[in-house]
Amino acid sequence: MRRRPPHPWAATRHWQPAGRPADFDPPESDRPDRSRVALALGIVSLLFAPLGVIAWAFASSCLREIADGRMDPAGESNARAGRVLGIIATCLFVLKVTVFVPLYYWLDG
Repeated sequence: MRRRPPHPWAATRHWQPAGRPADFDPPESDRPDRSRVALALGIVSLLFAPLGVIAWAFASSCLREIADGRMDPAGESNARAGRVLGIIATCLFVLKVTVFVPLYYWLDG
């Protein structure tokens, strides 16, 4: 009896998923873009002022990671806007606590 030639796929030991397409461009960074979260925190912090400190710190860490090349630089403007809004919200919160609260107690008393 004559042996049949092996199937072309018989050389592979097990099934392997198809590779990425040739035109796939791997991301420049290893972290997802969190700059939109920083912007959202900055916007929300205008309503809930204590979140301003969190938005400020979060956006600053995003900008630091963008500068180090660990995050996508396309989100830099969102992170900057989130940081500015966090700074504004923090300043407004400090103004409320240091001026308006004592003024309220002074006028009430």
